[in-house]
Amino acid sequence: MSASGEEYIGVYAATVDNGISTLDASGEIGSGEGGIEGTWWLLWDYSVVGEIVTGGYTNISWYWGGNNNYLTQSYNEKYGSTYGYDEEGFKKYLAAEQPKTLNELLGAWPYQSKVEFVNWIKAVYPTTYMACVEIR
Repeated sequence: MSASGEEYIGVYAATVDNGISTLDASGEIGSGEGGIEGTWWLLWDYSVVGEIVTGGYTNISWYWGGNNNYLTQSYNEKYGSTYGYDEEGFKKYLAAEQPKTLNELLGAWPYQSKVEFVNWIKAVYPTTYMACVEIR
């Protein structure tokens, strides 16, 4: 079984990456604030073969100990006591439940926490940053 999805992150371009040039910043003379809300998608996928679970944000990693990774908190609150309070427990949950979406776990992710998580990935894993986040 495999599943994949994406978590919407509405952010102001200037908040996450002052190198992003929005239409506002690059187009109209005099505006240049870069404050137009952009659309970011944090992509995820996983695969279960037998008892082996692979995947993560864009099939790279779940960044379980990552700064502001809401998945860790949300999973632990809902399923930690059943499957275990760590990444291995989360993988057991994926293998047992095989959810088609992670909306139940990621849907309530607070806006600022998402921004901080994306910035953390960018700072700690710069080579994988763009593979994990798609700006549309």
